[in-house]
Amino acid sequence: MHSKIFQVSTEPIEKDARLSPIELYDNCGDFADYIGDEYHGDERLAKIQFLAKEFPDIFNIDGEVLIYKGLGNFVNDWIGSIREAAQNLTEENIFNDGNLYRVRHIVEDTHYRIFTRFYINNWNCCPDPFGEFIGWLSRLDVGTRIYVGSVIDYHF
Repeated sequence: MHSKIFQVSTEPIEKDARLSPIELYDNCGDFADYIGDEYHGDERLAKIQFLAKEFPDIFNIDGEVLIYKGLGNFVNDWIGSIREAAQNLTEENIFNDGNLYRVRHIVEDTHYRIFTRFYINNWNCCPDPFGEFIGWLSRLDVGTRIYVGSVIDYHF
């Protein structure tokens, strides 16, 4: 399956400072079968807009820049989904019928989230999963501009 890696920062990312697919493949390709191409132009913009549309309560968009609106009810809804999925787990059934997978799926998924990764400048050396991105967002002030550098395809 294919998904995307978004390079994000609270500071503008110059074109010559954008992450390259080669850097990812050489340094942290353990989450991917292979790192694909970087999106450019209208395709790149469409991927950024898609990200903003997936989370309309969290982001506004201004061109290629995401404007952080806060997490609002997102975290409470997310926690509620996790609790609901986990409430029937027992020592006897956690490893049966995909129960553990379902809980993991809710923690990281709901939409395409488990597969989308975020390379957060000055945060880590490799792209982080969705939960880490939400953790990073939670530390930002409402109104913070989030700049998107590279948008890179990967296969897992």
